[in-house]
Amino acid sequence: MQLPTRLVRAVIRRYRHWRVLRSARMHSETAFHSAGPVHRILVLCYGNIYRSPLVAYLLSMQSQVSGLEIRSAGFFDKQGRQCTEDYLKLLEPRGYDLSAHRSRKINHLDLEWADLIIIMDRKNWDLLYEMDAAGLSKTVWIGGFTDHGSVEVIDPYDRDEAETRSVIEQLESCVQTILAQIESTRSQ
Repeated sequence: MQLPTRLVRAVIRRYRHWRVLRSARMHSETAFHSAGPVHRILVLCYGNIYRSPLVAYLLSMQSQVSGLEIRSAGFFDKQGRQCTEDYLKLLEPRGYDLSAHRSRKINHLDLEWADLIIIMDRKNWDLLYEMDAAGLSKTVWIGGFTDHGSVEVIDPYDRDEAETRSVIEQLESCVQTILAQIESTRSQ
């Protein structure tokens, strides 16, 4: 009796995710250090309206590193979307203003441009793998820059306020670590 193709694909995908997530922290560290001097960072998430624009904003605003260029993009086909009002209201007390942000879709030129690519979760990994597997060599998992929890940072889309705040705090912590590592590699 043959297993349905869909089931076989699902099992293969789960195994691949397990394998990738198991080594994601080590891969992130290796990719970060083998990138050489980082000048251009591409930050990716699925829709480019929550996680990646915030990380790009934080990297831009908090970086003491001169000459650092940052872009954010997503995989979702619809471009030009704004961050939600609820999300903007959560960011406001922290002094973050993403009201001018408009989503954009990743393209191959972005991948060529970037010295370092930051992803949020296994869905981003899958989509990047399908788009350009070679880009994975310069890809890091944002959660790989924190010692606690998963290397994945959940998408706050349709999540409650507490979960969204938790994502924001996670991203803030990871960005601090990333910036410290970039600054230390540049001063060597």
